[in-house]
Amino acid sequence: MKKPLIPLFSFVLITSFLGSVANGAQLGVLTYQVAYGHIRITDCDPLATTVEVPSEIDGLPVKEIMNEAFSECTNLTSVKLPESVTSIGRGAFGACPRLISISIPEGVTSIKEGTFSVCFSLTSIKLPQSLTRVGENAFFGCTNLTSIALPEGLVSLGSGAFAECHRLASITIPEGVTSIGHHAFSGCGRLESISIPESVTAIGHNGFSGCFSLTAIAMPEGVTSVKEGTFADCTSLISVKLPQSLTTIEKNAFERCGSLSSIDFPEGLRSIGSFAFSDCGGLSSINLPQRVVFMGQNAFSGCASLISMNFPEGMESIGHRALSRCPALEFVRLPEAFHSRIKARNLGIESIYPEGFLLPQMTGGDSRQIGLVIDMLPDVWLPVITITGDAGRMVGVEASDSPEGPWVEWRNIEVGKNGTMEIQLGKEGRMRFYRWK
Repeated sequence: MKKPLIPLFSFVLITSFLGSVANGAQLGVLTYQVAYGHIRITDCDPLATTVEVPSEIDGLPVKEIMNEAFSECTNLTSVKLPESVTSIGRGAFGACPRLISISIPEGVTSIKEGTFSVCFSLTSIKLPQSLTRVGENAFFGCTNLTSIALPEGLVSLGSGAFAECHRLASITIPEGVTSIGHHAFSGCGRLESISIPESVTAIGHNGFSGCFSLTAIAMPEGVTSVKEGTFADCTSLISVKLPQSLTTIEKNAFERCGSLSSIDFPEGLRSIGSFAFSDCGGLSSINLPQRVVFMGQNAFSGCASLISMNFPEGMESIGHRALSRCPALEFVRLPEAFHSRIKARNLGIESIYPEGFLLPQMTGGDSRQIGLVIDMLPDVWLPVITITGDAGRMVGVEASDSPEGPWVEWRNIEVGKNGTMEIQLGKEGRMRFYRWK
């Protein structure tokens, strides 16, 4: 008995209901679908080495490269895409470790998430002028990519877009880009220079962290915050230009930028986060703008060359150990509001209190290398010096009425068995400045 025939009109209704997508078919190493009057490339033989995608199949234009269509084609060295292609899906060429070069056709507007991630051999790529967006992790881990020209119509760079592109030496971001995502260039160890246009108003956290060859950066006006870890571990960074629009420097923003010797803060800056400049060993002096009200914990800890710090009078909060491990520190001026409430270890330095007079904490080694000069107010009652360090250690203290000296020997103090010693100052304690001998 023959099976009953399905009337033609029924077939038309069924295909219309299914959205006009036909099942996969083969053309050489490619698998494709017919969808809405055009061709989608959905898969490729994982053993393929070179592929040329045709512009038409069965008279229909090839318009889409679908998600992960060529992913993990580990032998693939080159792909030629036709100008008919207008869409490339996420991860389309991800983990193709032998892919050397590719040109993206005009008409493609977005490089999606992970499109070329971990293409280790990719050395060059041509992007179309139609491109407006580079998506998240689009070129993540393309460790041999040395340069790339970004088109003028680009608007945004996604998170991790060029992260861990170890050989990328320079890049120019075109005018018109408004945002750079978090970790966008993190781990680009050979990146020496980058031009950021004035159109950029937001740079995500860790945007350039670990770019240890980067020597200079100028942030555009309009950026209001340096996000967490944005330039952390940029160990060669010597020049930073901050915009006048900046109000916040978040935690770890410039941590371990050891070559940074100075930085000019904009007048509108209000907040400096925890560890923001921690271990910036080249910083020698800091002048904070008068509008700064908050400094997080360890903000300048480990700044081995830091000699002086002036806190503005409007300061409201100074974090724990903000100036710890600063052995060269000679002068700190506290805001008057802190004179009655500064805590002994708030700055990571032992205090002469309650009026905010400071001596450095004992860290071992030569005490001459941890000298500190602190402004003492003239009309205060006699304070107490608290010293911590190795039990039995002798500490010499000198005093002067001027930070330039002359210095006179005040007394030698032996640290007690419990590691601390408190000394009540006598009349001679009214000298305005003290330091380690």
